[in-house]
Amino acid sequence: MKQANPISRPGRLFYSRTVALLTILVLSYLSYLITAPFLSPLAWAVILAFLLHPLYVRLAAIIGARRNLAALAITLLTTIFLIGPLSILLASFASQTAELMAALQKSNTENPESLIFWLHSTSPIAPLIDWLQASFNISFQEMDRWAAEGIQKGLEGLISFSGKVFIGALGTITSFSIMLFMLFFILRDGSVMLGYSKALVPLSDERTDQLFNRIADVIHAVVFGTIVTALIQGALTGLALAVVGIPAPVVFGVLAAIFSLLPIGGTAIVWLPACLYLLASNQWGAAIGLGLWGMLLVGTIDNFLRPLLVSSRGHVGTLMVFIGVLGGVTAFGVVGLLLGPVILALSIALLRFTREQREAESQPLPPSS
Repeated sequence: MKQANPISRPGRLFYSRTVALLTILVLSYLSYLITAPFLSPLAWAVILAFLLHPLYVRLAAIIGARRNLAALAITLLTTIFLIGPLSILLASFASQTAELMAALQKSNTENPESLIFWLHSTSPIAPLIDWLQASFNISFQEMDRWAAEGIQKGLEGLISFSGKVFIGALGTITSFSIMLFMLFFILRDGSVMLGYSKALVPLSDERTDQLFNRIADVIHAVVFGTIVTALIQGALTGLALAVVGIPAPVVFGVLAAIFSLLPIGGTAIVWLPACLYLLASNQWGAAIGLGLWGMLLVGTIDNFLRPLLVSSRGHVGTLMVFIGVLGGVTAFGVVGLLLGPVILALSIALLRFTREQREAESQPLPPSS
C-alpha cells in the first residue's frame, strides 16, 4: 500500500514555483556578475547593430544571404570608419586642450586688466561696476583678477568634463575590440534574438509587433533626432570657430555638442562668448559673422533635422533627453549618453503603450449582425 504524499497539490505547485523563481533570480544575478565587465561594449555594440542593421540586410541580400560574410564586411567597415576619424579627433582634442590651458594661464598673468576694463567701456553694466567699486572699495584689478580666475576655473572644469566624455566614449583598445566582436554576432544573429524576445512577450502577434515597432521608433528618435543632431551642431560650431580664429575649435566644438542637449542656452553658451571675445579684440566682422552663423544656422538646424530624422511616433522631449544624458552618465558612465535617454524614453513609451492596450481592451465589441 502506497503512503500518501504529505504535501498537497497546491503546496507542491507553490513549492515548485518558488524553487523556479529562486533559481531564476540566482542565475540572473550570477549572469549579471559575469557580463558586468562587458556591459559598456555590449551597449555600444547593440546601438551600432541597430543603426547598421538596414545596411546589413541590404548587403546580405546582394551577396546571396551569406550572413557571416555580410556581418564580417559591416564589422570591418565599422572598424575602418571609427578608428580613423576618432583617432584624428582624439589627437586634436588632446593637443588643443593643452594649448588652451597654457593660453588661459598666460592671459591671466600677462593681461590682468583686460576683461573688466573692456566691460566698463563697452557694455551697459558699467554703472554696476562703478557701484561695486564705490560701495565695497574694490578696484578694477581685483574684479578683473576674480573674473579671470572664475572664467579659467569654469573653462577648466568644462574642458575636463568634455574630455572625459569624449575620450571615454572611445574606450580602451580591449573594450573596442570586444565591442566589434559582439557587433559581428549581433548583426548576424540579431533577427533570431529578436524572434526569441518577441516569443516571451505575453501579447498577441499583432500587439507584439506594434510594441517592438514603438521601441524601434524611440531608439531611432534618441540616436538620430538627438545625438546625431547634437554632433552636427557641435561640428558646425567648431568649424565656425576655426574660421574666425578662435583657439581650440575642436575642444569648443565638443562642448557645443554637449551644450546642445540643454533645454536652455544650447550651443549659444559656446559661440556667444566667442562673439564677445571677438568684439573685445575689435574683430567686428568676424563677431557679426559668427553671431549670424550661430543664430541662423547652428541654433535653428535642429528644427529641420529632427523632423527629417525622427518619425512623429518616436518623438522624444528635450527635457527627457537632458535628464537622461546627465543621469545616464552618472549611472552608467559614458555609454549613458545614449543609454540614459533611451531607458527613460522606453519607459514612457511602454507606459503609453500599456494605456493604449487597456483603452483598446475596454472598448465594447461591435454588435454581431
